[in-house]
Amino acid sequence: GLSPELEREIRAVSNLATTMVSLSHYYKCVFVGSRHGYMIRVDEGGEPGALSHLSMERWQKTYDVRDRAWYQWGLKQQSVAFSDVYEGTDGIPIISCVMPYYDEEGVAGVLGVDCEPGNVLPIEQEGGLSCFVLGKEGEVLLSHLPQELSSEIPEGQDLRESPITSLAFAARRMVQGSVGYRKVRLLDEEYYLSYAPSPKLSWSVGTLVQKKKVTKAAGAAQDRMLGQMDELRSSFQRLFVALLLAVLAVLLVAVVLVSYGSARASDFFCRPLRKLMAAAGEISRGNFSCKVDVKTGDELEQLAASFNGMTDELERYEKEIAS
Repeated sequence: GLSPELEREIRAVSNLATTMVSLSHYYKCVFVGSRHGYMIRVDEGGEPGALSHLSMERWQKTYDVRDRAWYQWGLKQQSVAFSDVYEGTDGIPIISCVMPYYDEEGVAGVLGVDCEPGNVLPIEQEGGLSCFVLGKEGEVLLSHLPQELSSEIPEGQDLRESPITSLAFAARRMVQGSVGYRKVRLLDEEYYLSYAPSPKLSWSVGTLVQKKKVTKAAGAAQDRMLGQMDELRSSFQRLFVALLLAVLAVLLVAVVLVSYGSARASDFFCRPLRKLMAAAGEISRGNFSCKVDVKTGDELEQLAASFNGMTDELERYEKEIAS
């Protein structure tokens, strides 16, 4: 039978069952391993009410979670951590994400989830994305590559020893935890290999993209940019024409105003002169009583006053002679 202490612990951990079932929709397995050796787990895609294969009779006396690598790894962690790739009890490669949990006595066990290696690789994008993961010794831990490239980057191989110089150089940079990219040639075709370390892991993820796809995308981007430049140039041309028309309109108005002003100025100066000329004609015909009315306030008005004075004198002389 179970001790009262162990029974209380199992009941407490069992409260996580609903959460574990929800998480099992996203992960291969959700589990809790106790320091007392028992395990509570929910497997992905299991039938409602079905027991895990670890609950079968043949496993019950041979399987102890405390002996499992993921459990021992989890005990050493202070927070969430990922294990290396290992083979699960069902023979399928998996990666465990684990962390310890505690009670009043200290570490009570390890809880976590199992992921398939593909879950840690970049999501495949439209057009296909080839990628792989290197371990801290340069070995290819897992990959998502077309079959033709798998021979060039086989799983388990130390990529630093690859006969392809550019690929071996990139692998050394990846193991050092560097971020960057390099052009490599695989199967007589050029690829761009970009790489970056995986957070909290001693792994590095590399992605391969065919050069022709990159240049095609760059060409499309250049075409879009040139199209935008053409639109911008057309906009500037329309703006220039609009500004030119505006300037011409302003100049036309200025010319009209200047012409109108010139005519007014010319009339202002010429009208008194025309009056003086008309008066001079009258005097030449003997009409000494003719007077000039000019009110300009300048020399023309003074000239008109002198002219009127002259006609007054001529008219007086005429009267004296007549008498």
